[in-house]
Amino acid sequence: MSVTSPQRQLLSNSAIVTSLVIASRYIVVGLDDGQALVFSPEGASLHVLKASHTIRRLLAVGEDRLAIGCVGGVIESWNLSEGTQDWWRNVHDNTVTALANHGTDKIVSASRDFTIKVSSIKDGSTARTLEGHSDTVIAIATQKNIVVSASYDQTCKSWDIDAGSCLQTFMGHEAKVRSIALEGTTLVSGSLDGKIRVWNVNDGSCKAVIDGHTSIVNFIAIGSGLIVTAGADGKIGAWSLDTAEEKWTIPKAHPHAVNSIKIQNETVVSGGSDDVVRLWKLNDGSGTNELGTKSRAVWDVGFTTEGNVIEAFWEDGKAILAFLGRP
Repeated sequence: MSVTSPQRQLLSNSAIVTSLVIASRYIVVGLDDGQALVFSPEGASLHVLKASHTIRRLLAVGEDRLAIGCVGGVIESWNLSEGTQDWWRNVHDNTVTALANHGTDKIVSASRDFTIKVSSIKDGSTARTLEGHSDTVIAIATQKNIVVSASYDQTCKSWDIDAGSCLQTFMGHEAKVRSIALEGTTLVSGSLDGKIRVWNVNDGSCKAVIDGHTSIVNFIAIGSGLIVTAGADGKIGAWSLDTAEEKWTIPKAHPHAVNSIKIQNETVVSGGSDDVVRLWKLNDGSGTNELGTKSRAVWDVGFTTEGNVIEAFWEDGKAILAFLGRP
């Protein structure tokens, strides 16, 4: 790993980025060669963590801890200030697909083994196993004592984390569910056929069905009363969280798939295939800026706590992390 410019870090000449975490004190990039590269928010290289298995997901836990979800079902815990491993465990029987925090002492994980696990951050021991899906659990979202899961079995489920019981099953999608977002009593889910469904978390009822995309709904984010979605069709759209009314859409926000979106304050940042990083106003979808240079694929984008934009992208066979400044 070497610095290619004051605003860039070369991550790898061969590996691809599988996960990007931006926390208050650290930025961590996970690669499919088993390395997690740790940087300061200003871009200084701090540590290279060598996981025991191929990395699929990263999760910042508190100020100084990192959870790594791997191929094969392994979860590892690392001390970011020291760059040392605390523990690793075979938590699942197949690849870890998603990670989330539950309070300050537990990690919630999802897997291709069809289960959700609740584990201790102290040593990785399993406190709960949530079973009920019949296919890969691809995404989870937590809120207070509830975790919501999205599965390739075409359903979402809500669970009481402490009791380990299923509260609701959300049925109606006609394709695999790919993405979810949770806000208060509202759950939003997106599937591989481009449909977006808005649900009441409390009773499991479907409040609205949105024909939002013509292909996979890759990402859903919620901010300022709006549902923002991004798809493999290159489209970004926004709908009212309360009424599901369309507020704005950008049919070709990127020429190909939108690979990542994030919201901070009133700005949406997006990255896609064969394009630059783009910024949009949350209230009306108008484009405000283009950042970085055109690359083969922007894998992930995000904001630091100070409002700086960061992207992880692929260019000429190299994985690169770029610090793009404030919008």
